[in-house]
Amino acid sequence: MLVIDNDKRSSKGGQRAALLFLAALCLLLLSAAKKSDTTTILIVRHAEKQVNAGDDPHLSEAGVARAQALATVAENANVGAVYVSQFLRTNETVAAFSANHADIPVITLPVNKSADYPKLIAKEILSKQSGKVVLVVSHSNIVPGIVEELTKVKVPPIPDDEFSRLYIVTLRPGAPPQLIAAQYGCK
Repeated sequence: MLVIDNDKRSSKGGQRAALLFLAALCLLLLSAAKKSDTTTILIVRHAEKQVNAGDDPHLSEAGVARAQALATVAENANVGAVYVSQFLRTNETVAAFSANHADIPVITLPVNKSADYPKLIAKEILSKQSGKVVLVVSHSNIVPGIVEELTKVKVPPIPDDEFSRLYIVTLRPGAPPQLIAAQYGCK
């Protein structure tokens, strides 16, 4: 049965109740749509660099091909941020990916002391990129430290001639870190 009451006092009370109901519904919907608590970090060494080309070399042909392979690997990962060092080879390694994802920020976090860098980048990712998928392109002497800092798992060093290693770190509150070691691109 539908009752219509034209009394202004009950109309104001009904409007107030309807507004409270709508506000409660909005809060419920917003809390249900909160961002993911899972943070996933893809960590690689920069691709192959030119030999005997100074302190800040460009990628070699093989490196450009590997950078394209990385773009393919990360294409559908829903990457929300990319971290690189100040060196050309890390920036060029993400160039193919970034060309198709201009809306995703590429953040340069300069390497000053390689011993401190893993802690610095882990803190940066966990404080500013929590709940996202993050791509990190770094250096052979730093990648194992980043993985260890995020997971507390010691991984083997990366030899000078290895560029295909891909670490996937998954972090969830209240759960132990997950670590996958994989390969990408051609060997």
